[in-house]
Parts: sequence; structure tokens; C-alpha cells
Amino acid sequence: MPRVLATPLLLLLVAGSACDDATGDAAAGPAKPEVTLSAEQVRARLKVADANLEMGGTEANGLRVQSLSCANAKRPLLEGMAMVGGFAEHKAALDACAPKGAAVVVTWKGASGALSELDVYSGRGASVDACVSEALASAKSPLAGPCAGVLMLGEAAGADAAAAAWIDENADGGAS
Repeated sequence: MPRVLATPLLLLLVAGSACDDATGDAAAGPAKPEVTLSAEQVRARLKVADANLEMGGTEANGLRVQSLSCANAKRPLLEGMAMVGGFAEHKAALDACAPKGAAVVVTWKGASGALSELDVYSGRGASVDACVSEALASAKSPLAGPCAGVLMLGEAAGADAAAAAWIDENADGGAS
């Protein structure tokens, strides 16, 4: 009878799964400590000082973006649509981060045509946040300045449910 040696890798392969059963999203190694933000804290992340580009919601090539806000826009409407269109080029990779749906708060600064200081919060775990950061690593920014927005990823119903409390100003009992 053959012997099977139980190594940590083998135990991980046997005990682990390629997907997180609760979300159906790709799992990426050991869980990192989670940061949970309230609806008020999420809305605060979406506030951009001196914003002159504000779009409640828009869509480009199937990627929906809510609450897009940027400062230093010279041509706000055109630059906003160019920003969303640039993110839409990464839609397949973004949707793969949360196939069942997620609303992901993203903040960044545009500099020299690229994104810098990218910060991602999905409320779905560090693996989803890291996946979105990686998917946007090569994204371009037509704006030079700070921006924030909510990317609606994966299945629409799941993304809508995830975003409802963050975007609705009255979701936490009217406090904002």
C-alpha cells in the first residue's frame, strides 16, 4: 500500500479550495486582518476636496462607475468619461476579482497619465482589494489630481446590493 506524506502544502491543497464558498470569488492565500468601514467612512473616502468633476453614475463598455469625483479637471465631462473608459479596458480582470458582484471604493491621484496612490476598499476582503489593485495597475489617468469612485464589479445585482448602503445618503439613519 503506498504511503502518503502529509506536508503543509498537501494539507492546504486538500483542506483549501480555489474559491471562497461564501462569495464564489477567488481566494488568495491566508486571510489578512480585515478593516471594516462604516457607510459614513466609505462616503468620506469618496469626498474629494475642491472637486470640479462629479458624476453620480456612468457606464462605459459595460463597466459601471458610481460617485466619481475628481479635482483639477480642465474638461470635466470629457475627462470623466475618458477615466471611466480607461478603467473599462480592464473590465474582465476587474470582474474576475468578484464575479458574484461587489462595489469597490477606489481612490487615486492621476500623475503623468498614470494612477498613483491607489487605494482600494471592497469590504469583501484583502484578496478582492489586492485583485482590483493589480487589475488597475496599468490603468491610465487623463487627470492630474485626486479622484475617487465606486467601481461596480461582477454580477449587477450583487454589486448593487453592496453599494446601496454606501451610496445612499440616508442608509445609516440619515447621519452623514
